[in-house]
Amino acid sequence: MQLSKFPYLVQREIFDNMTNFNLFWLSFVSKNMKTLIKSSQIVRFKSIIRVMYQSAFVDKRIVSIPFKTQSIMGTGDNLRMEEIMGIYDHHEESENDYFQLNVSGKMIDFR
Repeated sequence: MQLSKFPYLVQREIFDNMTNFNLFWLSFVSKNMKTLIKSSQIVRFKSIIRVMYQSAFVDKRIVSIPFKTQSIMGTGDNLRMEEIMGIYDHHEESENDYFQLNVSGKMIDFR
């Protein structure tokens, strides 16, 4: 399925229902995709007031975006974090660490 073949309104609706994490990684697909994401998500990206970098452990680093959501009771705002990227040190491999995908006719191992 090629996202670029859909009308702009459909593309925008798809992007609106994606997490920031998925939009971030999808923006690396091509320059056109990055431009399309930026133009359709202007309001969403302007609401990001900061990006937080955390390094709680030596072997784990996390990049996240804090955002406010309404509480269930409607009494106030709750601050939540959405993780965009995590960097972890290499660990011992097991049999199930990798899976293979066929990318343009070439089998590539992913973790």
